[in-house]
Amino acid sequence: MRIGAFARAKCRLVCGLLFLVLLMSACSSISNSDKGVHGVDEQNLSRIAVSVPGGASFPVYAKKTKFGFVMEGDIVFPFGATEPMGLGVHASNYYWIGYWPNGVLIYDFDPELPDEHRNLFLSAAKHIEELAGIKFKQRTTEEVYLEVFLDDDTSTCWSYLGYGYSPSRLDLYCGSDGLPNLGVAVHEIMHALGMGHEHTRPDRDKYVTIYWENINKEQAHNFYKRGFRMTPFGDYDYYSVMHYNAYAFSINGEPTIVPKFVGLDEIGQREGLSSGDISALEKAYSLPWISVPSWHLWARVGGYPYIFEAELRNVGAVDVVVEPSRFDGWIRSVRVESDENEVISSGDEAVLLMEVEPCADPGFYPASLSLSAQGNGKEQTFTYVFTRACFAEDSDVVVDLAPQGDDLWLVSFASWSDSVNFAVSATVDGAQVQVEPERINLEDFYAFIESFVLEVPGSDSADEVCVTITPLDVEGVNPGTACYQR
Repeated sequence: MRIGAFARAKCRLVCGLLFLVLLMSACSSISNSDKGVHGVDEQNLSRIAVSVPGGASFPVYAKKTKFGFVMEGDIVFPFGATEPMGLGVHASNYYWIGYWPNGVLIYDFDPELPDEHRNLFLSAAKHIEELAGIKFKQRTTEEVYLEVFLDDDTSTCWSYLGYGYSPSRLDLYCGSDGLPNLGVAVHEIMHALGMGHEHTRPDRDKYVTIYWENINKEQAHNFYKRGFRMTPFGDYDYYSVMHYNAYAFSINGEPTIVPKFVGLDEIGQREGLSSGDISALEKAYSLPWISVPSWHLWARVGGYPYIFEAELRNVGAVDVVVEPSRFDGWIRSVRVESDENEVISSGDEAVLLMEVEPCADPGFYPASLSLSAQGNGKEQTFTYVFTRACFAEDSDVVVDLAPQGDDLWLVSFASWSDSVNFAVSATVDGAQVQVEPERINLEDFYAFIESFVLEVPGSDSADEVCVTITPLDVEGVNPGTACYQR
């Protein structure tokens, strides 16, 4: 099972060794098509890096289509995203998810957009504005705005997620006649405002049961829980306009989602905002939110303390002041530098300067940092956990082992070299054994740490198990070995 991969630079995106979840969930009206955002094979997946408000950043899987990378069926990330400070070229598809500054969504219409679709968008915007207080303003000269247009596929409407694109896009061409109802338009505008789907919340299993046997296998990804930890505001909302209906993607006419506390017909409405949707928008747009890329360092053992820079962005709708509240591990000191007398305006960024200790011994070492963000009379604290790989002078690979049972081992490694091909070997109580896999290829990678499951025959009862990772593409590069002793 391949989870991450190494990329060389000052720092890299975290691969999320134990929590990475394949992310793809869709609106209940979506079906497969050979056009539009669904014009790809289900297995044609790409890894992109997503940074969510208040959370860390990490790779997720998405489908590559002509409009961009599609996640959760109707959420699109455009091609050509820029990478944040400190991240290498292999992390160029990097996306900040943010809320619109001051709670004002700037929009414009494609010149060819029909009047009925313009009126639909304006009606949906008025619905949200009247109920949740979000403002909508037609673009004059603003560089960042939402363009409303029609694609060539009626199977689904879709939108970019949140603020930060120039332009962002929202497609309103779906339904039998290409003109959706008000609730569908509200649903897509909610994505444009930065809101995710309700039924894929991390806590959804407390409230609904997913009947996988009733789901079309090609559509099973639409029911995976979100792995990118977008904050669920408030209690689970069966009545959210962002929820699936009970029979979404059913292969046999039986329900695919069964709520535990309400009836089948009470979920999946597409009429308008629920009270929970209104509350979620109000919380998202009134609280301070920041984002810091999940970076990792590599260094040789020895040396001196040094300063590392990372980008800190205000992804909330209100201006903020950010101060470090706690740090540990190999972080010695932290300060925030901005251009506006400590205030970071909504949508702007600052520089996070960290003095770090030199490496003492080879291995992987964690550190954590907590930042306090204050704005709009409110305060939130965000904690980030990072990993540093420390390399011995005579080794170019750092390796770590964790037993999984049944002769399986979780092997994590980072490489100092630019190699993308590695040989894998192991010994059990000093005797060489054949392992699976014997080769690792990292041509498509974003993360600093590569992790995979290795089968080592006879290892469960052994006193000592050693695994060696050898770079194959670069001459003169030394392998790395880790041993586990019982």
